[in-house]
Amino acid sequence: LILFQSLIGRIEKWQEEARAAVEHCKSENPETTSSSDLRDLVERGQEFDVRLTEVDQLWRTIEMREWSVQAKHVLEWATTDGMENDDEFLSRERWKADDILRLISDGSRLFSNEGPSSPVNALHSRLKTALLAESKVERLFADPSGSEGDLDSLWSEIRESDWLNSKAMDNMREELLRVRAVRDRAVDKEITLVDCIEVIKECELSKFLLNSELHKKLLTARDDLLKFTQRLMNLFQKPSSYYNLVEIIRDREDIAALVEGQVIPRFLVDSPAPEDQWVQLREFSSCAEMKQHLYTLRDQQRALIGSLQEANSKRSTVDTCVCASSSGPQNSDILVCILCRAKYHVSCCEWDPFLDRLPEGAYLCVRCLRGRRPCIEDVQAACNLAPANSMEVVLVRELVCRGRELACEAKTLLADVAVLGGELSDELKDRTQSIVESVMACEVLDMDILPKVAPLIQKTCCSIIDSQKKSWSLLRERPARSTPMPFIFIRPKRGKRNSNGKHSSKKERKRSRVVYHQDDETCSADTCLKPYGETVGWILCEAGCARWYHYVCIGMTAESAKSLPSYICYRCSSSTQQVAQHPVAV
Repeated sequence: LILFQSLIGRIEKWQEEARAAVEHCKSENPETTSSSDLRDLVERGQEFDVRLTEVDQLWRTIEMREWSVQAKHVLEWATTDGMENDDEFLSRERWKADDILRLISDGSRLFSNEGPSSPVNALHSRLKTALLAESKVERLFADPSGSEGDLDSLWSEIRESDWLNSKAMDNMREELLRVRAVRDRAVDKEITLVDCIEVIKECELSKFLLNSELHKKLLTARDDLLKFTQRLMNLFQKPSSYYNLVEIIRDREDIAALVEGQVIPRFLVDSPAPEDQWVQLREFSSCAEMKQHLYTLRDQQRALIGSLQEANSKRSTVDTCVCASSSGPQNSDILVCILCRAKYHVSCCEWDPFLDRLPEGAYLCVRCLRGRRPCIEDVQAACNLAPANSMEVVLVRELVCRGRELACEAKTLLADVAVLGGELSDELKDRTQSIVESVMACEVLDMDILPKVAPLIQKTCCSIIDSQKKSWSLLRERPARSTPMPFIFIRPKRGKRNSNGKHSSKKERKRSRVVYHQDDETCSADTCLKPYGETVGWILCEAGCARWYHYVCIGMTAESAKSLPSYICYRCSSSTQQVAQHPVAV
């Protein structure tokens, strides 16, 4: 009896606590009691193993609280300005119509006596509006005459119903983002052939952009750029070229790496896609950024060409020839490039018709003579084939301007040389050397100026030209290869022997995004050459001054840096010798 009375007492105490909790949840501030607290209270009541009405009341209260939270979440969902530009716009939490119907049904059961302003009625009204919006979307997508303007107009009308998760609304959102993205790219003042092709593909995926005025405009721009590209390929590219159009037209970017002694292979351009001719332009977000890149390359070429000439003069044919092999042609005649001073086996070289325009014995290698060297007028005329705001046209016009500037400089130089007549001053010799090198490096020709500059080429490079006229003639008379080499400047690697006893090796080429590098740190050399490229070599003086130097600024190669145990700069060394320990190079 005592135990029974104790049980009755505990049940009554629990009932009072349960009724208080239910009443508290009906008050104006029910958040102070959590659903987990109520569930704990239910579990305690169920432990009595007695049917208690308070347990049912608590369960109903829990359902009502959880329903209210879900309903509030849906009803508080709101649109925001510019929400379409949010990266998470498509992945934002949304609800299906069935989920809201189920929520309305549960709410009607739990809140049967609520008035017209109840959350249940608000949910019903919101769902009705969203379903009406969905039907409008379906009609628009079914209408063959629907335009992008209709899409914008409808979205402005129904964007308040963006909370609805359905196939029609998903299509609407995806189409809206596609149209806006295409517009943003199409109205860009600076376009490329690659951009045109990609945007046209997006237009063809869009019901509202296909065959639109914007689509037709893009098709015209693409066709013009394709004609322009084909025309430039005919003007610039050799039948067997190791460079695409960008690599031919812009100044060389490999000079710093070659001065350091890096191996830079070239592969035969075999891609039939015209857009691949401009793939490097994707590295730039604007024409201004591209122009800055061109100017930097030009400054680097002017600053480092002397260092490259000096480095190549000290290197053997094995280090500079396209075969890059010690087992190359034996006792072969040698040709030296008059611009970079690299040495080549005659049997490894190919004759280029442009060499006929130079003095007999003057040879330009495959790195220095990358294209056909068309005349400026033909290149200028080709620029009229494409939109003036395209990066491709801007790039080519920069080359044309550079060619005309060099022609003016050469004319002024020729006039000064004619006035002096005899022996040139040291200053004029340096100026002549610089202008001659720039003219030989430029990939467009002024037909009037080149024959007049030819005597200066003969004069500045006479020692090289006179010594290799025989080799030059041998190359000129030799028939061209029927099959071009698929790659050049690759050092052969010994591969595994196959079943036939022959060596085999595998090569894999990757095209990755290039990050051009110009260091913000200060090089401690007296004259910093400001190397610019994909990689820039540095070395640290370990004698105590802790100064950093570019390889190219102190006449060092990557190979020599590796062989040095240590480097002591000329400021710290008591002699001109470099003492070695361990190089710190990056």
